[in-house]
Amino acid sequence: MKKIYNVVIIGAGNIASGYDDLSNDQVLTHAHAVKQLSKFNLLGFYDVDEKKAKAAAVKWKTKVIYNLNSIQKNIDIVCCTVPDEFHYSVLKEISTFSELKAVICEKPIAKKVIQAKELVDLYGKKDIPLFVNYTRRFMPEFIELKKWIEQSGRLIVGNCFYGKGVCHNCSHMLNILELFWKDLKVLSVDNFLYDYFEDDPSVTFVLEAGLGKIYFYPIDCKIATVFEFDLFFEGGRVKYSDAEGIIEYYNIQESAVYTNELNYILKKRIEIERTGAMLNLYKNVYNVLNLKQEVISTGMDAYRTICLCESISDKISGEQK
Repeated sequence: MKKIYNVVIIGAGNIASGYDDLSNDQVLTHAHAVKQLSKFNLLGFYDVDEKKAKAAAVKWKTKVIYNLNSIQKNIDIVCCTVPDEFHYSVLKEISTFSELKAVICEKPIAKKVIQAKELVDLYGKKDIPLFVNYTRRFMPEFIELKKWIEQSGRLIVGNCFYGKGVCHNCSHMLNILELFWKDLKVLSVDNFLYDYFEDDPSVTFVLEAGLGKIYFYPIDCKIATVFEFDLFFEGGRVKYSDAEGIIEYYNIQESAVYTNELNYILKKRIEIERTGAMLNLYKNVYNVLNLKQEVISTGMDAYRTICLCESISDKISGEQK
């Protein structure tokens, strides 16, 4: 049983290195999580922009890696944090590394369904665990929310608000909802806007979840970044705001004002412990490799999410014809 795993981070942007540093209490980057946990050793950063790799290496007291192939036998775990459009090519390349034991990839796993399926099959055949960092799957507050939803009866209706594109950012929301319901279905699409990427619009659409419908509304991220939902059930209501970092639970009870009337009344407000997600991801990696724990956020989970994203894109194309 290996006690310490060598990690290489490919890509030296914000989620890899930029959002925090060693003096921060919050652990918001891959580098910080690796440095925080004694079971991992950060070998270094690789980036096509060598200046970014050097800056990250200095910041996190590690090395710049100029040639991955030259050290591949020393690499146990690769963390892929490159821009979305390069996930597919990087994941294919590193799958050939001889000593590779696990791969962590930022979401989405790829930008196309066919690419995502190829990667899932490839890593499955090689028996290399593939972790996709949909961060909320690593937050205990969302596991508790899943249990609450399972006990709250039929979904009546929901609203979701987001920006920065269906694939890039709404995929997070879709991935959350796939924790709660299987067989989500895109019913219709409406208007859309390009507020972040030229090839990834933010779209108004309707999703079928269980016996209810959830309506998605894009908010132009150049005005404000919004990521939240409000879901109504037969047995209660739940609201989530990423900006405030809270989940609010509501019970149905008699109105304090009007006779024979029921209202959704706020029962409790939970503050989300954001800093734990990245640490929980790496703890999951270690436990999968050593304790045969299941991968919390798998390549197959990410594939299902991309299928939904592509379904939305296909409906947009159909509307435009």
